[in-house]
Amino acid sequence: MGRNMLLTISKEYIKTLEFNNKFLKNKKIDYESMLNEEKINVNFKNRNVYIIIEGEEIYIKYLKLPNIKNKHSLNSIIKNELIFMYGKKSENIFYTYTILNEENNELEVLVFCIYCDKLSCLEKCINDNRVKKINLIQFCFLNYFEKRIEEKDYVFLFRFNNSLYILGVMKKRMIANRIINEVDCNYDLIVDGLDYVLHKLDQYNGKVSKIYSANFNDKEFIDYINNLMKYKYVDLGSLSSNKMIEYFTITRK
Repeated sequence: MGRNMLLTISKEYIKTLEFNNKFLKNKKIDYESMLNEEKINVNFKNRNVYIIIEGEEIYIKYLKLPNIKNKHSLNSIIKNELIFMYGKKSENIFYTYTILNEENNELEVLVFCIYCDKLSCLEKCINDNRVKKINLIQFCFLNYFEKRIEEKDYVFLFRFNNSLYILGVMKKRMIANRIINEVDCNYDLIVDGLDYVLHKLDQYNGKVSKIYSANFNDKEFIDYINNLMKYKYVDLGSLSSNKMIEYFTITRK
């Protein structure tokens, strides 16, 4: 039995995958069953738990904070800022952060927030385990393709499990994102999502010259980008769900 367990969480399901340098077992759990722990036929005991969250838009907050070297103190300040902004809702917000810029007395910080009630539900099931990492599918795709992207500022579109993700990246850090459900996805919504991301990049003085994509073949939209003449469109090819999961279990990122 694998010592490691990967949970992939979406709006429709929670999948579990036991692994020990290779795949051992693949189960699919309907999310509603997670509300009743007695129905869960998965052994979480003594596992290293990794979590990937799909289909959740990331709310990105830009903060200017005192330059504090102690990471614990910096995390406490960020947590207090979220409590101030969201009140009691902050208890159900998962967040991480990255330092965008550092000066002698000041830090520019990007805080990535998601509201995911499924994590609260899972907490009852895995509270005795060591959760090694919680990651978002947006970062998984960026990590997978990062070596094939030379620019520091760019837009990245990808399809994965019935959703289209549109990411705006500056200085190799995501600063904007939009998610479109495959059921609702159409040319106009994709253009609107792109315009939103480009506007955010422009606010931060991002210099975008290329738009990258993976698992994406919307001809009408690709023609639209090519006709703009302002951006070069680059297709990075495809990345299957199995390949992405395999990459994560090997690299843990």
